[in-house]
Amino acid sequence: TAGTGVSVVAAAGVGTYTLRLTGGADINEYLTVAQSITYANTYDDPDVTSRGVTVQAYDETATLLFGSNTGSISITPVSDAPVAYDTFGSFLSGSLNNNLTISAPTDVDTSSASLVITVNTLPLPGLGVVTLADGSEVTIGQILTLAELTSLQFDAAAGTGTTSFTYTVSDGTSTVTGSVSPIVVGDTAADAGTVYESALAGGT
Repeated sequence: TAGTGVSVVAAAGVGTYTLRLTGGADINEYLTVAQSITYANTYDDPDVTSRGVTVQAYDETATLLFGSNTGSISITPVSDAPVAYDTFGSFLSGSLNNNLTISAPTDVDTSSASLVITVNTLPLPGLGVVTLADGSEVTIGQILTLAELTSLQFDAAAGTGTTSFTYTVSDGTSTVTGSVSPIVVGDTAADAGTVYESALAGGT
């Protein structure tokens, strides 16, 4: 109604929407408002069936004006990207069967079973390997099921350091990357060192 003197009162029925327009200076203001009506569908996974629309205009005496105007609205769905959840882990050198605690990816308009999960990068050699729950090592490019992804394990090597693991999730239209980063591999050796009194302001 911007730029006009028209006020609108809307009412929704079963398959019918009524707009009561008042206050317009002339018919052109009412036409301006009528022609500004738009359709919006906020569903993430909408029904793409075409919608038929019939518009009728009545005056204050309920007399039909201009007859009827019929058209259709076509729905073009837009795919929402899947969501992959990042995590991290700290593991003891040489420890085995550490669960990476990866959460299942989600997608508001694609079923979880239809998502394609692919191993993207592996931990650095010498720091450990990622395995399935049965102990078999995963490889770059390997396709994982949702259950396999969420039950992945990490076998830490004897060394120490920081590394990561990444995977991609695709719904056929969009692809996102999830990660376990950082993966910290450490030992339990006590830290040792010397702290000098002069290193601390006013230290004793």
